[in-house]
Amino acid sequence: LKKIGLIFFGIVIFLVFLVLKFPEGRLQNYIVAHVRIFMQNGGIGFSTERMKLGILLGPSIRFYNVELKAIDNDSQTLKIPFLKIRPKLFSMFGNTKKISLTAELLGGEISGTIGAGANGATYVDLDIESLHLGESTLLKRYTIVELKGELEGAIEFQFDGVDSAKSSGKVSVKAKDIVIPDQIAYGFNLPKLKITRCSVDIPIEKGKADFRLVECGKDIKTDDIVGNLTGNISLDRVLDRSKVNLRSVFQLSPNIIRAFPLLEALLGNAKSSDGKYLFRIGGIVGGLEPIPGG
Repeated sequence: LKKIGLIFFGIVIFLVFLVLKFPEGRLQNYIVAHVRIFMQNGGIGFSTERMKLGILLGPSIRFYNVELKAIDNDSQTLKIPFLKIRPKLFSMFGNTKKISLTAELLGGEISGTIGAGANGATYVDLDIESLHLGESTLLKRYTIVELKGELEGAIEFQFDGVDSAKSSGKVSVKAKDIVIPDQIAYGFNLPKLKITRCSVDIPIEKGKADFRLVECGKDIKTDDIVGNLTGNISLDRVLDRSKVNLRSVFQLSPNIIRAFPLLEALLGNAKSSDGKYLFRIGGIVGGLEPIPGG
């Protein structure tokens, strides 16, 4: 304990020296510049109205009124009124370096801890509170279609980059009042689609993700899509090579069938006597192999 205390004291002294040595404005500019470079590598521009450095209760950085904007499409933006990042000092001496974060965004909040280490090791422990997906146009960059709805839940994931069988965690997420507005996607005119709710409960043990509960929609009379996924995914050291063993059962509303007349013919081999569509999904995450008929 004495050794740990001396190490912690040394880090604090170093950070105090850093703050005293460099004027706060210069240090802030240095941090913002490096954040911008990091974000630009992912095609995202970064700006912040103000930032503040903390030191007394451990080093931390607070950003105020952050705006993320797609470099190739400035209409795609995400605004974050408040973002706080604090390194987990003791984790800096372990294999996985961790930081705690709190972000107020999309009318809600994300808080918790994330980390990364050698050989692809990953640590995630996040709580998601009342995120309103429709409040950002930047999300369309990742969801392909414009999406509205409310999201909440928790994600815990410890991925062992050396032995994936040691990976564990749990994904527990719920979404409600999901709306996909009418729009053009992949060259098709999508009609307005509604799904009242989606629930995801996936425990991860010994490197296997068990799709215990993954379902969307409740009643095909009120939901445009009603379906579920069951089965599992066996994690690989390279996540794209993780083996998939899933079964999908879903229904489509007349609204969708009318919008895509050829859909019935394309999915015909997967249709069961009760009007539902069944698929077995094999292969790997990076190359799924759907087989009609379940």
